[in-house]
Amino acid sequence: MAMKTLLWIAILLGAQWAIGQECTRVIPVNVLDLKTHHPVQAIEADRLHGSLGNNPVVISKMEKIKGNRILLLVDVSGSQEQERAFLRAQIGVLLAATPPGSPLAYSFFSARPITISTFAADASEIAIAAEKLQTIKMDRATALFDALHEGLKIFQPPLPGDSILVLTDSLENSSKTRRNDLAKELRASGVRLFSILQTRYGRLVDESSEAGELNRLVEETGGGMYTFPPSGFAWYDLKTRMELQAFWLEGVGSGYLLTVGVPKDLDKNEHLKIRLDKGSDAALKNATVLYPHYLPSCETASAAAR
Repeated sequence: MAMKTLLWIAILLGAQWAIGQECTRVIPVNVLDLKTHHPVQAIEADRLHGSLGNNPVVISKMEKIKGNRILLLVDVSGSQEQERAFLRAQIGVLLAATPPGSPLAYSFFSARPITISTFAADASEIAIAAEKLQTIKMDRATALFDALHEGLKIFQPPLPGDSILVLTDSLENSSKTRRNDLAKELRASGVRLFSILQTRYGRLVDESSEAGELNRLVEETGGGMYTFPPSGFAWYDLKTRMELQAFWLEGVGSGYLLTVGVPKDLDKNEHLKIRLDKGSDAALKNATVLYPHYLPSCETASAAAR
């Protein structure tokens, strides 16, 4: 009798496991100091705690991102007309030191993206293109969402850590791609979106509605946004340049890959949350975790990997 009871318990437990079994996902995260944009060093996996809805997410592995692919998108629409030299100078800072081992691609965009380059370890092609910013024609229209939509196509198949960095003032007035559709594409791809927010006609735009829309896309992907002060007085400040370089090298080109167990019957609308246990560690006082807010289903991830 006891043996039969144990057998039924084993069968029931096995059935429950089969219903709730997991698939493994790898997601990119950054643990950054909000004040310096530098990564917080030597984070241990057991300090990070994840959940999907009311269900805990098991983090089984944590490793540094190395050599991630990065697409650089540069806004060359009419609102950037007065910022040509400033754009060139920013690209110069980015190319002066690139993330180790990261293949780079680029495109300029206004009403539509100029041809997107292929990924290359050598950044010389981008440097040559940047020199043309002084004379390139800048259209009035800005199709930011279309540029991001087209940019995602270069990541085939998408790999954990893939990133887009867009230099833009966030203006959007010409795209056929809708914001919600773009958000779904980004979510399905797992590609992180980062932005360096420009001034527009010399004025700050960080509180504009367009900047808010872009920032929400950035946050949902686990990326980050760097906001420039007005170029007239801040660009010659060494601190500003160092902050930009830290954002580029240690934000866009770095981070961690977390291996997590995700339920196969995951609700695509479930919100992922990852919390950092700061404890009493003073070094973590200003630390924050950047992570994708949504995960594609296991079926979507499997299709992308094929």
